[in-house]
Amino acid sequence: MIAETVASLFDTAARDNIEVLDIGAGTSLLATQKKIDALELSIGMLNLSRKRNLYRNYYNCYLTNDAIPDVKDGKVVITRRANYGEPEYEQSIRTVMEELEVHGKWKKTLEIPVPNYCFDNNYIESCSGTVHIFSAVAQAKKDLSLIEFIVLNVLDGSINSNCDCCIYGDNELYVHRVNAIVKETYTQNSKFIIYIAKQYQCSVQQIHFKMKKIQLVGNIESCNFSHSVHSVIYPAVKENEFAICTKIAYNYLNPLHLIEWFEYQKMMSVDTVLISLQNINEDAYTVFRYYEREGIAKLISFPSKLPGEIDRGFEMHRWHYHQSTHDEQVAVYSCKEILQGFAFVAVVDFDEFIVHPRFLAYPDILVSELLPLYPDAAAFTLNASFFITDWGVSGVAPLLTSKYIRRSNPLFHRFKNIYLPNRTDTMDTHTAWPREGYRRILLRSHNVLLHHYRKCKRSDNISDECVTFSRNTDTKMIKIMPSLYEKVVPVTRRCGLPFG
Repeated sequence: MIAETVASLFDTAARDNIEVLDIGAGTSLLATQKKIDALELSIGMLNLSRKRNLYRNYYNCYLTNDAIPDVKDGKVVITRRANYGEPEYEQSIRTVMEELEVHGKWKKTLEIPVPNYCFDNNYIESCSGTVHIFSAVAQAKKDLSLIEFIVLNVLDGSINSNCDCCIYGDNELYVHRVNAIVKETYTQNSKFIIYIAKQYQCSVQQIHFKMKKIQLVGNIESCNFSHSVHSVIYPAVKENEFAICTKIAYNYLNPLHLIEWFEYQKMMSVDTVLISLQNINEDAYTVFRYYEREGIAKLISFPSKLPGEIDRGFEMHRWHYHQSTHDEQVAVYSCKEILQGFAFVAVVDFDEFIVHPRFLAYPDILVSELLPLYPDAAAFTLNASFFITDWGVSGVAPLLTSKYIRRSNPLFHRFKNIYLPNRTDTMDTHTAWPREGYRRILLRSHNVLLHHYRKCKRSDNISDECVTFSRNTDTKMIKIMPSLYEKVVPVTRRCGLPFG
């Protein structure tokens, strides 16, 4: 169709002298004769095109005034889909074309609508425009040559989920394209939203180079290294160690409470804390960077502007009941993949502490107490005791955990899980789904608890169900206050923060 349109613009006698520049040439699918030059941003695709030896000249650059020899006159033929799936992009193209015509740069002579342009469908999706990648994680293997797949954790606004993976090596010299398979779709409230939390899986068994970058494109789109590529994360294999997934860090976080939380996790033999980092206050970021340098915190970025037209976030007043659940689930998916090589993983927030009455380290709780009782366990669900700060100071300052010692009875409410990655199929914030042959254990009566420190009154000045909680005094955390305090104070000084 394109070739026929170009040919129709010139007299038959003049066609032998026509010179053509194929912009976005890809791998030379349209090249048929030597008077066609190729311009392509992806060096990997251009190198493949060179091997076919169908073009006259090859340009690896953007289309600028200096990119190619001067062209005094000619025809511009553009093919594009009438419905690109992104109205803003569609309008921007129209605006540029009209401005060029107003300024006498060109004149539109012909526009041909083509029905059923591809797949007998007027709507052709662009995966790069509708599927938003948050992380790309390889299978956890000590021997990288044994990796079989990469998992992409995404918010998917596409209709058909019909995408390909473009996988790149060093300097775009190597590119591999393979169909992206939907590994998992998060179904909670998915009927009411546009962007659904999903995981795509890309097979890499046929790749013989170190995979550096990856992107998703539609079936008829070209791989393009300059557009929306994501680094491939190679997760650590730590078969005897404990990790924590905190999901998303956002808004304001008390830096002193963060230091107390991290120092407690270190006392409990936590090896890694994975944090999806959104916009936060400067002092909290200083604390995160400190523990990143120490080697316990692993920070990955999480966009502050989320896709779609809904203005939303994770604060109470910006939480969108349906869509924000899927936004959060993408961070949980990232945890699932990045922490897949650990023995144990807990999904907890920065105001939550897992507490054993004898303060056993987390791995010891699992190995010496829980797994002997439940050898087929994939996950352990913890009851939560709520230490409500609105009830007033009831203990000893300045630490959060010793300052507030009035709590609710242990409740099966807003519970969290410790799971074993090699026995767990998937999870979300509050639930874990075991693989076949294993089960999730609800620890209704065990003495290991989740201590959750929070306000009862929400930011919209409305009290929630915590007003009905019973009030009990729990002094366990005061027992470790001296040793925890000794660890918190020097870190506070190193971070340049006031204490007290």
